[in-house]
Amino acid sequence: MPFVSGVMMNQKFKVRNSDPFLHNIHPTPRVVGNVERNLAQPVKGMETELFFQKQEVLVRFKCDVHPWMFAYVGVIEHPFFAVTDKEGSFIITNVPPGDYLLEAYHLKTHGVNPGLTQQVSVRTGEAAVADFTLELPAQ
Repeated sequence: MPFVSGVMMNQKFKVRNSDPFLHNIHPTPRVVGNVERNLAQPVKGMETELFFQKQEVLVRFKCDVHPWMFAYVGVIEHPFFAVTDKEGSFIITNVPPGDYLLEAYHLKTHGVNPGLTQQVSVRTGEAAVADFTLELPAQ
């Protein structure tokens, strides 16, 4: 947990084994420069610190011991990102005024297309609004 999270390039983050069973941390990046690892965590409470050097949305993490356990980490070069809540809402705070290209991804569409984009203008003292509609492929 969490199923989807975000970090900045070169930002260190910890992965913790929260139960008394052997797990392993196996990120499977596709971008050259991001290192694939396969690290055991045999002890409850064990923490492993990781980071990625290159931007990559999304890096899949899996546990080879328990194949139903997996998660995704978005690695971005700047601090302006968010993961949506259950209703699909998100807030990105402390964005300096300016014009930006906002990009949205969904796990089920990420392999099909690179994400949807939208121009957003941020003005001092005003909230900027962006609405995306992602079409999920037929199953």
